[in-house]
Amino acid sequence: MKTRGQVSLVLALLGLVVLACHVQAQTVAEQRAALLNAITGEGDSIELVNRLATSSDPLIEQTLAAWPKGGVFVHEEEGKKIPFVLDPQGDDQSRHRALRLADGENLRDGSGKALLFREADLTPVDTSRALRKAIKQTLDRMALSNPDPKYRRDAANRLGFEQNQEYIPVFEASLRNEKVADVRKALEEAIAITQLAGDDPALRKTGIRKLGELSSLSGQNLLRKIIEDAKADPKAFDAETLEAARASLTVIDQHILVGTLLGTFFRGLSLGA
Repeated sequence: MKTRGQVSLVLALLGLVVLACHVQAQTVAEQRAALLNAITGEGDSIELVNRLATSSDPLIEQTLAAWPKGGVFVHEEEGKKIPFVLDPQGDDQSRHRALRLADGENLRDGSGKALLFREADLTPVDTSRALRKAIKQTLDRMALSNPDPKYRRDAANRLGFEQNQEYIPVFEASLRNEKVADVRKALEEAIAITQLAGDDPALRKTGIRKLGELSSLSGQNLLRKIIEDAKADPKAFDAETLEAARASLTVIDQHILVGTLLGTFFRGLSLGA
């Protein structure tokens, strides 16, 4: 039989679960409201899109990905603007159901029948160059906060090679909160790789040394390029930068060699067993 204390603990835990679900539902509702306002132009669309960077709502991610490609539309009904996307699955007449962005439900007529649209008959919600940039950056930041650590790691690897200097603070913020070792390493590599393309020589050297510390396979070719560029143009980098690149590349090459030798050794043991 459970004691009164155990019952109280269970009730308290259930209360926390209910509260967490309520807060999450409220957050999603607020984020979808921001998305709707961005689409209908009720507010600063860029600022509203930027607010969505921490969202884990699949519908918001789907909508942001579709918007720059002309996949977001607005249905007007009784003076109200209802943003929607099309269900990918169409009928034999290339007509698609319309999914309301407010709740993900089908748009319906007065009788409750789902409305069907041909994409060619619709006018997509337009985007400016600045808005498309904001959408991309928001999607990138969403990827870095995805619940799946493999997704976060892959996002860090992909974004690092863009070498976009604006992303360094984003990577650093993600790194402060990241607990998974593989993802932390990917974020550190992303910061270092991005620093290589910056204008600050001191930060470039910091990035070069960090790639060596991490034995970064991802940075190997980038370090070789620095050395090759210096040979083609001796004024491209100062002596300290070139020395750091050579030192880090040596560390990475040795790391690869040790891994190869160990792999060969254990394969030999396995074959001889």
